[in-house]
Amino acid sequence: MSQPFRLKTYMWPLIGYLTRTGRPKLVAQALRAITTKLDLPSAKSQRGNPGRRLLVLSIDKAGVREDIEEVFADAVDYEIVIWPSYALRAISGVLLAPGLSHDRYLTEDPAVEASKLRYRQFLRTVWRHLTTGYPIDAVIGVNFGYYVQREFAAALQESGTPFIVLQKENLNGMTQRRADYWRTAYAKGRGKFTGRKILVYNDIERDLEISSGIVEPQNVAVTGMPRLDHIHRWRGDHAGQVLARPQVLFFGFSRKDKVPGRNIEKLKAKGLRTTGASLEQAGDQWKDLSWDELVTGTCRGIVAFARSRPDVQVVVKTKGQTSQADETTELLKGGGDLPSNVTIVKGGDPFELITQSSVVVGFNTTGLIEAVAAGKPVVVPWFGEVHNETMRDLILDLGEAVEYARSPEELADKTAAQIAAGATIPSALSENAKVMLRRLVGNDDGAASARVRQAISAEMQQALR
Repeated sequence: MSQPFRLKTYMWPLIGYLTRTGRPKLVAQALRAITTKLDLPSAKSQRGNPGRRLLVLSIDKAGVREDIEEVFADAVDYEIVIWPSYALRAISGVLLAPGLSHDRYLTEDPAVEASKLRYRQFLRTVWRHLTTGYPIDAVIGVNFGYYVQREFAAALQESGTPFIVLQKENLNGMTQRRADYWRTAYAKGRGKFTGRKILVYNDIERDLEISSGIVEPQNVAVTGMPRLDHIHRWRGDHAGQVLARPQVLFFGFSRKDKVPGRNIEKLKAKGLRTTGASLEQAGDQWKDLSWDELVTGTCRGIVAFARSRPDVQVVVKTKGQTSQADETTELLKGGGDLPSNVTIVKGGDPFELITQSSVVVGFNTTGLIEAVAAGKPVVVPWFGEVHNETMRDLILDLGEAVEYARSPEELADKTAAQIAAGATIPSALSENAKVMLRRLVGNDDGAASARVRQAISAEMQQALR
């Protein structure tokens, strides 16, 4: 049993007990005990006596650690500390009314609203005790809508500590219909942001947040995706190199990948609150749809390629969820055995897999954006449900920066053609690639980290005035 797991076993119920018995000072001491320093890759960031301390929440979310590490890798004047994911949940589980969720946070229930106020007031007192003798200059969240953090953001704002969101999800408004759904979710489900500033990757997300009314224009800024800086730098450092051996990377996806909208009866069965009919109706257009034909055909095409080229290693990267990994594995097997040159990797940072691959295949994942930034040829399956007009609103549109396969057979053929062409790392990206990177992640220049640091520093300076 790992040390963090043992600590969680004791500290979660302890914090809950101290909250239940109304002891904010002791809760603060418990939170201080589970606060740990984030070890950044750069040795420079470990030296000296940093002048500013930042608390980062939700570091375990996909892509968050990579963004934070890139932003602060060379920032010698910062100390980055983190809380485990249960830190706030241990308190909210006692004080916050049950049944709330990220997209169903707004209610007109007096009892629920009273619980939010109790939770906020308790957190404000805890924060005062915690930061006495252990100053924290700002808190970084990764989604303005995480429900256990909503009152924390408000408590910090009232205490004078900036709560800044480096927004993790930035593609909700890619198409008009998709934006309409999320605008409803933001406005009627999540409600107004109560922190200091939201930093987003692109104008798509900024426009969605402003038009939904959850944030004022001056409180949301486009900075770009920080973790892409590392990939731009890698491409420049390795320009002209040829990969020693061919490898295909396939980002596995599920039938329900990024399909919003869930049946209202299932929500009620899980005890999740609803916020009126409008949000439920907005999701009705997708709730019974899926990528059945696309995902099945894509897996068939990948396996066909693997069998035709046993000399090429095929790496299948799935998300960390066991259900998604199991689904992808079964579809690849197709009732038989996997080819010996197919390896399945579950979860984790895909950077090394991308940089070591000759061609990348996938659908609806930011991993493809990273692959384009690395100068890798990308093949996207484009058949089945992608021709359903309703489903087209859920597709990550990479424009002319990638190649499209119109059938499982063409997917195998185009992958083989890219392998045959060889893989030389380019020094510069095509104009199509740069246009796509600017539009979707605000980073075709490798300078997003500097923009994020500048924005955070400005908010902390503003808090001191």
